[in-house]
Amino acid sequence: MPGWTHPFGDKTEHILAFAVMTFLCLRSRTFLARPAILLPFMVFGALGIEAMQQLFSPSRTASMSDVSASLIGIIAGVVVAEVRGRRLFLALAGLVVFALCTNWAINVGRYQLGGLMTGQSSTP
Repeated sequence: MPGWTHPFGDKTEHILAFAVMTFLCLRSRTFLARPAILLPFMVFGALGIEAMQQLFSPSRTASMSDVSASLIGIIAGVVVAEVRGRRLFLALAGLVVFALCTNWAINVGRYQLGGLMTGQSSTP
């Protein structure tokens, strides 16, 4: 919800949600396990969610950073789905760390970099 903050950030939610959905679909034994079917479905889903949120909550707007985080999550889900055996747990843990770092880069890093470029304070 807009205005509701938590320590992990909005982009972390996008990355993890789409990565988990992609991972589970690719590991399933259904027609969605085929990347040629799943990936367009997931990409259009990411774009559709951003567009449809305005229908149910007019105060919300689509955000390219949300779409980017969702697409990053889809790619991460494909990468993790390719991991086999004992390394799967490490890949899933790496996914969480990756999501947190990406959230920092998208939300916090831009303020610090912007402050360095303009000479202003680096606090958001």
